[in-house]
Amino acid sequence: MTEPNMTTPDIRLPSTIGPLVARHAEDAAFYWSQLDNASNATQIGVEKYAHFNRLLDAHLEGLSVAGAEGLRHSLSALDRWKGAAETFTAAWLASALDDADSMKRVLEHVRVRPDAQLRGLVSALVWQQSTSARQWVTRLAAPGNDAPDQVAALRAAALMGDDGIATLPVSLRELMESQNSFVRAAACRVATSPNSADILMRALHDTDINVRAEACIAIACFSQSERVAPILSQCVTAQANLGQQATGWHQKQSMRRLLRWVRHLAAITPLGNSDIAGLLNSLPPRVGLSFVLHHGDCAHLSWVIDCMERPELARYAGWVWQSLTGVNISDQGMIISDLHHADDENLDGIVEAPSDSDHGLPIPDVSAIRTFRIPADLPLGERCLLGQPLTPHHAVEILETAPQALRVIAAQMLGMASPDLRPSIRGPAAFQQRQISVLRARLAA
Repeated sequence: MTEPNMTTPDIRLPSTIGPLVARHAEDAAFYWSQLDNASNATQIGVEKYAHFNRLLDAHLEGLSVAGAEGLRHSLSALDRWKGAAETFTAAWLASALDDADSMKRVLEHVRVRPDAQLRGLVSALVWQQSTSARQWVTRLAAPGNDAPDQVAALRAAALMGDDGIATLPVSLRELMESQNSFVRAAACRVATSPNSADILMRALHDTDINVRAEACIAIACFSQSERVAPILSQCVTAQANLGQQATGWHQKQSMRRLLRWVRHLAAITPLGNSDIAGLLNSLPPRVGLSFVLHHGDCAHLSWVIDCMERPELARYAGWVWQSLTGVNISDQGMIISDLHHADDENLDGIVEAPSDSDHGLPIPDVSAIRTFRIPADLPLGERCLLGQPLTPHHAVEILETAPQALRVIAAQMLGMASPDLRPSIRGPAAFQQRQISVLRARLAA
């Protein structure tokens, strides 16, 4: 009688599980989108940002462990959706695995739709904070490369700071002689040395509005804001007019550019400037509110209160008033119930629709706010935020505790004071914390 065969079957488990890897790619794109859209968020602070950051890192790690299978799913998602988020995920993984062929596929996508996908590539290079990412910056910035490649490298280098800028294989002078205006505009972002002033001054006469605006922003960091503020104001007005003519995705991109320029214009425009009233009337009201918030002059609070009368602006205008004065309108009982305020209906003839980011903000009681006695110690005649002068110490405190929409103001103020550092509110949370530690050390010294 023969013994039964008791040998164990040869069962080979797969090294990866396809659906799980695909989910990592989908969720990585999703959480990057949350972080990317948080730049102007009024209700996302440091802790929530760090939470999204951890979730993103977890999914990126899953893709990295999956290796080639992770790349396959990431590139498949990019082929299908062609978005900035999918570009980020695929580019991050291609750089992490140093897979030149996969990065080539990513770049082919970006070159076709740079407006939609470039920011994902830039973010991927910055997010990685690695030698591989800096090497890719060097490769992409090389002379003769396609314009989207060079623009991505320049923007990434600017966000990386001195470490990134040092990797660029081409001089600022050569970049500013490029035939492509987008390359010239991006080059202005890496012009952080005072030795670049002469080159940037010539860029103020460039035929392209983007180049002129970015040159103004760069020059302002060298304490020459009074010279460039009028030029940047002209660019802002022209861009606002262009945005009103654009539609769909182009309108979104136009608005993103306009808000960036407005933030910088607000920071360099002298308080009490007689041209501000005309500027506010020429801007879309929501953009005007952003200007007032970043400008920090409480002399414009009455204009902000007037904006509260408009249903589609009420929530955001109330939040701007609260952010300038430091007076919490909910704690003071200066809000009304959503049931008595139709901000999503009866908006016939209104130019701007309510923003999704406004949901969750309280609706201000305009009558109560008009009669509210402003605190006597509210700083007047100087730039302020949350009821205090916007000093470097206060700005660092805001970076550590405030929502993203206020952190961006503090980061900009500190970046103009320290062009070699330029704090970021969009990079990895750990990188942001390191920058804050450096700022704390400088202030202490």
